[in-house]
Amino acid sequence: MDRKPEKLIAAIIFLALLGYLGVFLHGLFTPQIRLLPDSYEYLQAAGNLLDHGTFYAGNLDKEIDFSLYSRRPPGYPVLLMLLSLLSSSLSLVAAFQVLLVFTGGFMLWDLNRKMEVPPRANAAALAIYFFYPGQLIYSQMIMAEIVLQFLLLASAWFLIRFLRGKTASNIVMLNCCLAAAVLCKPVMLYFWIPNLLLHVFLYRRFSLKVILVAALLPLAATSAWSWRNYQLTGVYHYSSMKVTHMKFSLPDPEEGHGRDSGRDFAEDYRKTEASSIRKLLNPDQADETMISTARKTASFFVDPGRFDIYRFVPIEGQEKSTKTFLHWNREWKGYFQITPNWVLAVLGILLLLNIFVLLAFLLFPFIPGPDIFLRLFLTLLVFYNSLVVGYAAMGTARYRLTVEPLLIAGAVAALSFLSQKHRLRKRAASGQ
Repeated sequence: MDRKPEKLIAAIIFLALLGYLGVFLHGLFTPQIRLLPDSYEYLQAAGNLLDHGTFYAGNLDKEIDFSLYSRRPPGYPVLLMLLSLLSSSLSLVAAFQVLLVFTGGFMLWDLNRKMEVPPRANAAALAIYFFYPGQLIYSQMIMAEIVLQFLLLASAWFLIRFLRGKTASNIVMLNCCLAAAVLCKPVMLYFWIPNLLLHVFLYRRFSLKVILVAALLPLAATSAWSWRNYQLTGVYHYSSMKVTHMKFSLPDPEEGHGRDSGRDFAEDYRKTEASSIRKLLNPDQADETMISTARKTASFFVDPGRFDIYRFVPIEGQEKSTKTFLHWNREWKGYFQITPNWVLAVLGILLLLNIFVLLAFLLFPFIPGPDIFLRLFLTLLVFYNSLVVGYAAMGTARYRLTVEPLLIAGAVAALSFLSQKHRLRKRAASGQ
C-alpha cells in the first residue's frame, strides 16, 4: 500500500500548525490587527449581552441608535460572550477559531474522500485550504467569517453523511448548521428558500418526514430573530445591516436610520427599503444595477484579498495604499507605483489560483460522480452567496472565504474526475 499520500497529509498538517502558530503569535504581539470596525460592534454586543442582557451593538451610555439593536445577529456575539467567561483575552477567540479551521480541515478531507477524490488531490485541497492567506488572516480576526465558514462546511459534511447512511440525525444537524449560519451573518437570510426546495426533492427520494421538518429550522431561526427585532424597534426585519448594504449598492441612497426613537427608526427603515425597491424596479436604473451586481459578483470569485493582506501585514505606505486598492477600477497606475513588488506577486498568484478554482468548480455540477443532491447543495451555497454579496455588498475575498472550502472541494472533485476520464481514454487507446 502506498503510504506517500498519508505522509504528505501529515506534512501539510504539521506545516499548517507552524503557520497558524505564527499568525497567532503575530496577533498576540500586535493585537490591533485582530480588529476591524465590525469587530467593535460584535464585542459591544457580547459585552452588553453579558452585562445587560441585550444584543445592542453600541455603547449604552451614549445616545441610543435603534439600528444597533438589530445590526448584528446573535450567533457570533453569543460565542464571544461564552468565551469571555473563560478569559477576557481576544487570544482565546483566535485560538478557538484556529481549532475550527483544523476541524474544518478534517471535514474537507472527509468530504473529498467520500466523493472519491484521490489521496494526492485531497492533500492538495487541504494545502490550499490551510495556507490560503485569507484563512490564516481571518483565523485571528474578531470577525464571524471563520465561524460561518465552519457551519457551511459542516452542513455539506452532514449532507454527504445523510446521503450515504440515510440517518435522520444527519439531516437535522445539516439544518441546525444552516440555522446557526443565519444567526451568525445576515448573508444567509434567504438561503432557506433554495434549501427548502432542495429538501422537497430529497423527501421525494427518501420519504422521510423528518427531512421536511428539519428544513424549516433555518426559517424558524430567521423568524424568531425578526420577531425579537420587531418587539424592540417596531418594524419586522432581520437586520438593519441589510438595508444599510442596499443603500450603498444603489445610486442616490436616502440618509440613514432614525436614532431618536423606535418610531423614527421604523419610519426611516421602511422609507429606505421602499426607496431601494423602487430603484431596483426602475427600468432606467436596471442596467446600472445589473452591471454593478455582475461586476461585484465576479470580484467575489477572483479578488485575491488585497485588503486582508494590508490589514494584517505591516507594509510601508500602508495608509496611502489602502485608499488606492479598495477599488480595482480606480487609479490602477497609482496602485502599482505604491505597492511593494512582493505584494503584487502574491496578489497575482492568488488571482490566477482563484480563476483556476472557479473554472474547475463550474464543472462540478455536471460530473457524474458525487450524488446530485450534494452537487446541487454546494453549487447553491456558493452562487447564492456570490449573488447576495454582488447585489448588497462589495465582492471581496473576505466574503468568498466563507464558501472557499466548498469551492475547493468542488474544484478538486471535478478535476479528479476529468483526470480519471483522461487516463481511461489513454488506456483504451493504448489497448487498441
